[in-house]
Amino acid sequence: MDRIKEGFVFPQSDVHELSDVTPGDTTSEKAGNEWDRRGMVRIGKKQELRREFHFFSITGYAMILGCSWEFALINVVLTLSNGGKAGTIYMLLVAICGLFFVCLSMAEMASMAPTAGGQYHWTSEFAPRKYQKILSFTVGFFCVLGWQTSLAATCFASAQQITALINLSDQSYEPSQWQTALLSWAILLLAIFANTVLFRKLPLLEGVVIFIHVLGFFAFVIVLWTMAPRGTASSVFTEFESNGWPTTGLACLVGLNGPLPYLSGCDSSVHLAEELKNSAWRLPRSMLVTAITNYITSFIIVVTLMFCLGDIESVVKSPTGQPYIAVVLNVTHSVPAAKVLAVVILILVVSCSVNGVTTTSRQLWSFARDGGLPYSSWLSRVRPGLDVPVNAMAVSMVFTICLTSIAIGSEVAYGIFVSLNASGLLTSYIICIACILQKRLRGETLPASRFNLGKAGNAVNIIALCFLMVFWVFQFFPAAPSPVPSEMNWSCVIWTSVLTTMLIFGKDVAWMLLQVTGIAVSYFALRKFMGEYRLSLSRLKGPSRKQTLSNPTEGLGINVNEESRGSSAWASMGNVTPLHDLDYRAVEPLRIYKFSPKYFLTMGLQKIDINGIIHIDSTYAERIKARQDIVRQYPGALDCLDSGVVMLNELYEFLVQEYLPHRYPTIFRLDFCAGAVENLVTNERLPLTAPADRYETLRKINRNVDEDFLMLLSSPDCDGYSLQSFVWAYPVGFDPQSKLGIKLRDAHQPVPGYKEKLALSMDRYFSSLEPGNVKCRVNWAIATNDNLCERGEYHLYPGQKPTETEFDLENCYVRCELQTLFALPKSGGRILSVHLYLYPLQEIKDVGLGPEMAEAVDGLKNGNVPGFHRYKR
Repeated sequence: MDRIKEGFVFPQSDVHELSDVTPGDTTSEKAGNEWDRRGMVRIGKKQELRREFHFFSITGYAMILGCSWEFALINVVLTLSNGGKAGTIYMLLVAICGLFFVCLSMAEMASMAPTAGGQYHWTSEFAPRKYQKILSFTVGFFCVLGWQTSLAATCFASAQQITALINLSDQSYEPSQWQTALLSWAILLLAIFANTVLFRKLPLLEGVVIFIHVLGFFAFVIVLWTMAPRGTASSVFTEFESNGWPTTGLACLVGLNGPLPYLSGCDSSVHLAEELKNSAWRLPRSMLVTAITNYITSFIIVVTLMFCLGDIESVVKSPTGQPYIAVVLNVTHSVPAAKVLAVVILILVVSCSVNGVTTTSRQLWSFARDGGLPYSSWLSRVRPGLDVPVNAMAVSMVFTICLTSIAIGSEVAYGIFVSLNASGLLTSYIICIACILQKRLRGETLPASRFNLGKAGNAVNIIALCFLMVFWVFQFFPAAPSPVPSEMNWSCVIWTSVLTTMLIFGKDVAWMLLQVTGIAVSYFALRKFMGEYRLSLSRLKGPSRKQTLSNPTEGLGINVNEESRGSSAWASMGNVTPLHDLDYRAVEPLRIYKFSPKYFLTMGLQKIDINGIIHIDSTYAERIKARQDIVRQYPGALDCLDSGVVMLNELYEFLVQEYLPHRYPTIFRLDFCAGAVENLVTNERLPLTAPADRYETLRKINRNVDEDFLMLLSSPDCDGYSLQSFVWAYPVGFDPQSKLGIKLRDAHQPVPGYKEKLALSMDRYFSSLEPGNVKCRVNWAIATNDNLCERGEYHLYPGQKPTETEFDLENCYVRCELQTLFALPKSGGRILSVHLYLYPLQEIKDVGLGPEMAEAVDGLKNGNVPGFHRYKR
């Protein structure tokens, strides 16, 4: 404690009354008007920064830094689980109400002492003298951490918008964390450039960006309200979700963590108080205008999204990683339109990063100016001519790079550290408002203010504190009850550790620990980055030629007695979650039908985990028997080239050793003593190692799993992937026997638009796919019977004429394929598993999707490949 008091210098005697003013020799260009000069003398500070901002430029600056409706658009879908649509809207109103009183309280303090220090300075003025230094240091420390982590989060979010745009243009692209981190560093450097070289033009740039901010808001609202199918008011305003919490009310309170990040930060413009002309009058009013505008636009965009969201699950699993882009795509059915609106968000979020550097560096510089940091004299230096704290910017840059590096190694760890944004700022708000409230309650005289709450001050401060305490408590709650360690909200541990270290050891040790942590994180992140880089190079070189040996087990290195016992041999495939109490006879088949009014030829992939590659339901026993009958009748339903044997054996051993007995233990019993897995439904015993006869391996897969498989390997010329093996009991217009050994792009040659729209994307995506990265998509067609094996031709090729066939509409079915794509770790194989579902057409009508399906059929000719309407006939 003594170390803190010695290091942090903000003596109360440095705060002067306005009547004691003796303006110094500060130039008028920097000093602003007479009120500004008096304010600087009252707080005992020299004017070092240039006052470039006016009311409208500082308001625009704060609106862009808040980016409230933009981040509401980006994040709100991800927090719907706690409270549902109705809970999200009502908790947003609660957050708006509470934070408005917080903003009023801070606006009054900003008028009393318009300084870049903000909360820690106000705490120093209003706290009891006994606790002045310790409280002001605590507030300053948490405020620094809050804004530093906020800058890292904003740069990372900007990078994610770029990767989403790339994925929108090329669906084969799937960003890795190190790529996103590198992009965030590039955005950070751009922000540093704007804050140094272009700083004199920053107020002008704010005007341009605020114009985009307003136009973008109206663009999103108009597009969604005019083009999207809307939900009912009842579903939006009355349907709640508890997400497993004991009560819906508790779930809604946990849902407060959703709006807080994009509504808090009302102190953003405070840290530019020494760069605003007539700041004592303009700053508090600008804060209120900014807050009210952000509240209104955020509320409108959230309500709009709740009405126009559509299928939540598909939106959340968007391959772009940005749910709002999926919403826009579903609404407009236009990739160019989605790109334009995504670019608008990108511009605004990057601009938010630019302003984030400004506020972060000013807050850091001010805290150093008062001796709150190690090397304060260097950090608080402002070079003449530049009139901006370049040194503080450099430290902010290093901090952001270290923090975003954490994401390369672990997204969970990154999220834990970024959580200091909310906890740090909320802590600073609580302490400084509590200090002015206690001064009021004691009847002590407050400094003169040009924005005075008057008699309402006590009530406003008390209401603000009540809301803040609720916000502060619930921002430590996990997203769902009973979380596993990886899903736990560890921010309470981080917050407590920072506070304890700071109070016990003082600022020097606390900052030293942060520096050591940063160095350690950077080191491990660099190792992770190099590992990812080497893996990328190995993929570019293609699989080893040793994989084409005729010996089925050569090179696999599977030891039945060791690796097959657990997950170590297959760790890269992901964690298999057991269904211990599964009674497959009680499991209804999935309902995966979904119809879009227009057909767009895209990969349409959604991210899932390894647990979704095999599905077993009440039709399992019947289907397995049907598969055996089909293969007996059509032996060509399965085949394998010599070059595909290694891949086939690896798939078999992954299924038998790892997946089936762990995922479905009530159906597949693992017997290590016998070296086999027993199917308790069919009573068949499956050896843990693949049979020497490749066809027996294929038949065993077919007799135990109700999935078809296409197995591909990199072509010998390393130019694309070719089909090497298959199990295909349920064909419909596709004969894999004729495609065996053929490259993926050539196998799809008859498909209209494939060469132009998908060929290159598919090749690139297949080459970049990693084990454990599982994707799925749904394909559907209308069948005139319920045959599982339909070897007739379903497609109409150029030059062919359609034939008229009589059929009974009551006996028609919707044939849906759940297609799952994953990679094998050793052979480098790419596996496409397909589970077939048949739904009577009457079922589609009964659930009210008849009109949508009819529209989807007509929509085949209205999408990006009109020829599909004829191809699907």
